Amino acid sequence: MLDNKDLIKAIKALTLAVKELTEELRYEREREEEEKPGYSITGISPEEFLIKAAVTRG
Repeated sequence: MLDNKDLIKAIKALTLAVKELTEELRYEREREEEEKPGYSITGISPEEFLIKAAVTRG
């Protein structure tokens, strides 16, 4: 049977694995966004930028 130390090690390993997978998914998502036409450094499309600029200026 597992003792507390083994359980703590297992939880830490699982936590690290989840963090790594989350980072990998974030990277994949960002890469997919960059490949889309109209993507900009700001993270929004040129159309969205123009709409926000127009709304901001009133």
